[in-house]
Amino acid sequence: MNEMHTKIIYINTGTYPVPFETLEAISCYFSIPVETIDIDLVHLKNAIAEGLNLL
Repeated sequence: MNEMHTKIIYINTGTYPVPFETLEAISCYFSIPVETIDIDLVHLKNAIAEGLNLL
């Protein structure tokens, strides 16, 4: 996998606990780092609202 990718990004919306053990296992399995990015759901809410306005 690391021939095409340099890292895995986990997007943390805060709705569920970050699965650190699982992310570490994934990182070890693929031999690439996992980066966690914290983001709220405002962007998703806005995208849904914009989509609904197009209907």
